[in-house]
Amino acid sequence: MPRFFVVLSVFLVVLGLSSCATTQAPQPTFVDPVTPAKTTAERQRYLDMAREYTRLATNSSAPERQDYQLRAANILALGNFTRHARQILGAIPAQALDSSQRMRKRLLSAYIAILEHKPQEALQLLKTPLPANTPPTRKADYHRLRATAFGMEGRYLHSARERVALEQLLTQRSAINKNHQAIWQSLSRADKQTLAKVKTLPPPHVLSGWIELIRISNPPGTTRNKCAKNWLSGRPISLGIQQAGPS
Repeated sequence: MPRFFVVLSVFLVVLGLSSCATTQAPQPTFVDPVTPAKTTAERQRYLDMAREYTRLATNSSAPERQDYQLRAANILALGNFTRHARQILGAIPAQALDSSQRMRKRLLSAYIAILEHKPQEALQLLKTPLPANTPPTRKADYHRLRATAFGMEGRYLHSARERVALEQLLTQRSAINKNHQAIWQSLSRADKQTLAKVKTLPPPHVLSGWIELIRISNPPGTTRNKCAKNWLSGRPISLGIQQAGPS
């Protein structure tokens, strides 16, 4: 084979390998946190992670660039760096996001609004229901955020309704029990005249069962405490309330 063709063949092979290498997105060197930072040291660590994602974003193309930006904003929010998180989200062009990324941005924006004590803004962002094919984890985030925002506004019945919807998406027993407590607390704080006017439905309508449970309780007596203890511990009570699924 002539030397020219040998050189050309080698050049093409190297070019092909280089092309493959450049299409692979750079990977982070850490695992994304999933809980809010509790200490100054944790906040600093979260800030360092967000900076790393920002660096990766500048060296990547779509859709990886937008994914890294969203992950950076999420970590900043968990570190309570809400202003910086908003700046990153605001710099992402809407047309550059796919449907899944747009959903993530909407949920994250609502979370930031809640951290900044702006429940009305959060509820406005979450006004439109999520598509039916939304992954369960995203649906859970949606209902949890709405429940929190309603609670911040003092709309406890609405908060409880969101919590009931959330329960269908939970799988861990600890999360289900915690959600039960949140439902009970919301309805306990709701205006009693409002609850008295609510038209309940027969079993297996879950929210109606909870409302009936509140109605038959007689604080500050033993009936309420006993009902609450039985329900929150997972033991069935005779109100037709559906029991949670297996953990």
